[in-house]
Amino acid sequence: MRRAAGWAAPAAVAALFWFHLLYMLRRAVDIPYWDDWDELLPGRLDRWPTWTWLLERHNGSRVIPTKLAFWAGYRFDGFDIVTQEALVFFSFGATLALAYALCRRISPKLPGWAVCAFLPFSLCPTAHQGLAWAYDSPHRFAMLAFAASAWLLLGEKCSKARAALGAVCGILSLNANSSGFIAAPFVALSAAALARREGRGPDARARASAAFAIAAGWGAWLVDYAPDPSEPPFVAPWHWGFWNFFSNLAGWGFGMDQVSITLGLVCLAVSVLPLRAALKGGLTPAKATLGAVMLGVLAVLAGCAAGRTAFGVGYSKASRYAALASLLIPFTVAAWSETLAASPRRSLALGALWIWLAGAHADNWDFNVYDRIREERLAGAECVRKYYLEGGPGECPRIYHHPLAARLEYARDHDFAFYRELAAGRH
Repeated sequence: MRRAAGWAAPAAVAALFWFHLLYMLRRAVDIPYWDDWDELLPGRLDRWPTWTWLLERHNGSRVIPTKLAFWAGYRFDGFDIVTQEALVFFSFGATLALAYALCRRISPKLPGWAVCAFLPFSLCPTAHQGLAWAYDSPHRFAMLAFAASAWLLLGEKCSKARAALGAVCGILSLNANSSGFIAAPFVALSAAALARREGRGPDARARASAAFAIAAGWGAWLVDYAPDPSEPPFVAPWHWGFWNFFSNLAGWGFGMDQVSITLGLVCLAVSVLPLRAALKGGLTPAKATLGAVMLGVLAVLAGCAAGRTAFGVGYSKASRYAALASLLIPFTVAAWSETLAASPRRSLALGALWIWLAGAHADNWDFNVYDRIREERLAGAECVRKYYLEGGPGECPRIYHHPLAARLEYARDHDFAFYRELAAGRH
């Protein structure tokens, strides 16, 4: 039975991944959407990247990997939005693969098939906005680099090469999005703590150097930071609204699509309660990994709450946050597995958790949401086509909040992929 589960569970996750990806791509429309248009200005994608452009902030965050992906996309295929959306989805899949590997490190007794049994919940279409939107890639790149940094720096061994690559991933994470800026320090702190425990050995020096590099990058990020005046003010954790939003975000990660602080607090408790028992005793790479990834994800959700509470608690259920919050699931499973490692009730507890999550996600499998996204993007493409035929200010409010005339002329002059598609009548 276990042997069959050993291949069936990973195969099911892979099948769901490819089904979700292909379903999304078959309905994708090659037309920029909302923030995608921000990079369609002269001197950006059509020239070699400059540090001024790469370090320029977007809503307060540096988004260097996204800008490089857009620039490379223009060079490769004329900035085909469908290609960019595929890259977003693959980066999310890579993050889940790393989450699997990190869970096996955290709880070596947890079978791989058991981890895979929980991964489909992160692949349900509640995260459609964060996967079918090219400019949501900053979150995906930040969390991918964060997970890679944790994997590289917090293992049993840490060579110089491994430490250097881990430091690069950590710095890349905090320069990919504000979520990485929040999460990356937890890897640096865990690496520094492991280095202190190990003493003066080569692994300790490598870890300490990587932690220092990430800390230096974190400090450099702050040098020219200023709050974006177009964004709402931050809400501090001592306000009720913060905890209402934060708990509902956690609940969203567990599949709870209704606004309920009670359910949200239950989900938070399920995530946090095993940490104390799992982390007690001497520090080990497994414990350092658990502390870094779980606290990092929780801190990211807290950062979202601080920055978005002003929009109202309903915004905590925005689709784009589901992909972030769903990362709580595999790490919660690993934490409970390690807490109950010596208990005969471990399998029963994990089985109960799976049934609870299955019930919470029972109504979250509507893939037709991608058909509705397609309708909106096609309406936007038709508006753009009308501009190219008739001129005017290029007002297309379904895909951007400002007139698009200057950007559309730029796209025509530089033969962007969506312009070629529209000119050929293929939309």
